[in-house]
This record gives sequence, structure tokens and C-alpha cells, in this order.
Amino acid sequence: MFAFVNEILEKRCNLSRSERILVGVSGGADSMCLMKLMKDFGYSIIVAYFHHQLRTEADLEAKGVESLGARLDVPFLFGTGDTRAYASQKSLTIEEAGRELRYRFLFSQAKDHQAQAVAVAHTADDQVETFLMHLLRGSGLSGLKGMQYYTLPNPWSEEIPLIRPLLSTWKEDILRYIQELGWNAFFDQSNLNTHYARNRIRQELLPYLETFNPQIKRALWQTADLLAADSTDLEEHCEDEWRACLLKHGEGYLGLDLARMRSLSLSLQRRLFRRGMAQLRPGLKDVDYATIQRAIACLNGKNESQYDLVAGVRIKIEVDLCWMLVWEADLPNNQWPQLLNDEIIMINPSDCIDISENWKISSEIIENDEAIFEQVLHNPNPYQAWLDEKSINFPLVIRSRKPGDRFQPLGMADRTVKASDFMINNKLPSRGRARWPLICYGDDIIWIPGYQIAHRYRAQPESERLVHIRLFARDGEDQRLDFD
Repeated sequence: MFAFVNEILEKRCNLSRSERILVGVSGGADSMCLMKLMKDFGYSIIVAYFHHQLRTEADLEAKGVESLGARLDVPFLFGTGDTRAYASQKSLTIEEAGRELRYRFLFSQAKDHQAQAVAVAHTADDQVETFLMHLLRGSGLSGLKGMQYYTLPNPWSEEIPLIRPLLSTWKEDILRYIQELGWNAFFDQSNLNTHYARNRIRQELLPYLETFNPQIKRALWQTADLLAADSTDLEEHCEDEWRACLLKHGEGYLGLDLARMRSLSLSLQRRLFRRGMAQLRPGLKDVDYATIQRAIACLNGKNESQYDLVAGVRIKIEVDLCWMLVWEADLPNNQWPQLLNDEIIMINPSDCIDISENWKISSEIIENDEAIFEQVLHNPNPYQAWLDEKSINFPLVIRSRKPGDRFQPLGMADRTVKASDFMINNKLPSRGRARWPLICYGDDIIWIPGYQIAHRYRAQPESERLVHIRLFARDGEDQRLDFD
């Protein structure tokens, strides 16, 4: 009866019988059917059940699934989590929180048990409901294609695929099959609650649409299947661009190449922002048109612009990066020169001083000549500077910015600017300004590392000797201005 499911497993889900599969299950007929078929087809499976702590009857349901697993001679895994607390903590709906917790559990168990895929029991009916949910909410191609048989990478793993072998199987056929086996499936009473959009679509909208077309479910499923094929080609291009644009990433944040992002078509920009949302909030479904348009507006805005998106995710433009991050994440600044102390004294020209855990500063006096001055004129590294030795005397002070600080940038012979304005105009990120090291002689700022020396203290062809100052990482390598 379900021979075509085996073909889907082999050809659409890329599985072989030598692989171990983790099957995420509930007590419903769909899950029972998937367990039985994969076992009968000869696959090595593990079944995993996640208790969301939302329904009292879930305790009995979990025991029923464990009992069925024992009957089929397959290992059973159990997980649980406080869905309501997680939803409150992450500013998610109950549905979103439950989905995220469940899939995190499934993929963590798949990794721990060396499973080659995670299988779930979504059906053709689920696909139709998903299509309508996305259509009613307002969705592009990514949403209207619906769910896929095989998804890798997915929001939960870059290595373990998510597969849906029953995606072309109708629930009425599954129920008939379970009845023929003489099994009793559990029924989730929350499926009757029309407060949830999916239930209302199932119980009210689809019966109404069937008055126009008795085969509406099949027609909608076929539409999603056609759109999925078109979307696949675009997604391959999107993945190429994602790899090119993603410059920084860590716990709760993504740093995208600002210039490259701005150069892309609007379609690709939207797809990449959705890709980023999926990585930061796995399983999040409520990413609507307005959310992505806010991201587009921020992308095309000014430096330091910032927008809230959805589910505690924000977007921030900073120098040459477009950051996407969750509210609780801290953007990295460990490779910025940031002072730990408010002030450090550099007593001698030959000093080499730690200014932070990652950064050092050194100086030396060198004789000026034609070759040296050629380096001064064509300095490739903004983290080193040459100053006229006669214009300064040691000790020098390395300190952070103070209220009222002014600076005379190179080329401004007759005026100064506020140090704060200089930092803003030169796009030094706001979160790096307060502890950015300033090299000072007396009250004068003689060099802002990474940017410019002061005009008054500049090296000149007739300068006999120069003070060469370098700021570098503790590994000793010269740095480039790199806001990561």
C-alpha cells in the first residue's frame, strides 16, 4: 500500500538501509504509521518523544509510544521541557516555543546517537494547511513551497537532514492503515481548539473551499510541489551568496558583508534575511513581509541604524557589517583595541606595554631618511604611526576619551574638531568609542590608532628623527581595522 514511501525514502530523502534514523514521534496515527513503515522497510530506527508539559494526557501518550517501540523492537528516547516558560523567556508564541524545543531535542539526540537523519511524520494534509497558513499571512515563494521531503542545512543542523517521508501521503489513507493493523492511535484534544490558526484552517476554511472544488486539497498540494521545484534553483543561488556574505558568526549573532548585501537583488536580500532569521531563531514561523521590509530599510539606512525585527531579533548597521542578532547576544569586540584601565603611562621611547588582554603598544626612535619617509607617506597599516620626535617628549599617556577632548586631524592646520565628532564621522562603532585608546602628549591627542595622527605632530621630510609607534595584537602581528 505504501511502497511509494520507500521510494521517497531512497530517492527524495537520500537514505540507505545501512543508516540509523531518529524518528520524532507523537502518539498520533501519522507517527505510528511512520514507525511501522520504516521498520518494515528495513531501516534502523530510534524513536524519540518530547513532552511539552502542556497536556496532562501526554504522560499516557508517551507511555503508549514507548510500548509501541518495544513491540517493534526499537529504542525509545524521552525528553521534556517547560514550553510556557521558554515561550515567555524568548518572547515566542506557545506554538513556536514548542516547535523549537522539540526540534532542538530531536537533533541533539540524533547527534548523540550518531543518527544520519531526523524523520518526522508530516503528511500531505499538513502540507496543504501550511500552504494556506502562509498564503493567508502573506508569503513569497519560500513560504508557498511548503515543507520539503529533505532539508539540509536546516535551522537545527548543518550536518543532519530533516526528512518528511509521508509528505505526499493523505491522512485518510494513514488512518485506514492503522485501523487495519488494529492499533489505537492517541488523539490530541488541542487539535479541536480553533483558537489555533492551523486548526481553524482544517475545520472551517478547507471544508468551505471544498464547496468550490472538491479536490481543493490535492490542487493546493500540487501547487506547493510546483513552487518547491522553482524555489530549489533560487535557494542554491541563495546558499552561495550566504556563504559569501557571512563574515562573522557566533552565539546569537551573524555579521553580513554590508557592501555585498547592498549589491544584491531585492529578492536575494529578502531570502538572506530569512536565512539569517532561521539560523538565529530555529523553527520561527512568524517572519512576515513587514518584518523583512524593516530589515531591508535598515540595510539601506545610515551607519549605526538599528531596527527590531521579530521574536527578539534585531538588525544593526555598523561600519562595513550588517549585524543580525538576538537581544541577549553580545557582539564581539575582542579584536578591537580597548583599554582595560582609564590611563596608562608610556615612560620611555623603547617601552612595550600591555593595554588590554589582547593588545600591546610599542614605540622606538628611528633616524629619518628617504626610505623611511617613503613608508610614512605610504603607510599600509593604520595601527602604526610616525611622529616628529622634536614635537613630543616622553612620557606619553595612553587613555580613553574624556568630555571636551578635541583633535587636530592630519591636514587640518588651522582648526580642531571634537574627538567624539571625529569618531562618529569616521564610523567608529559607538560600542567601541568609550574605551578606544588615544595616544596623548600632555592634553593633546597626537594619534587615534586605526585612523589618523594629529597634524601638529606629523613627520616631515626635514624631521631628523621619528617616533615610530605600533599597536598590535599580543601575537605580534600587525593589525588592520577590522570590526568583528
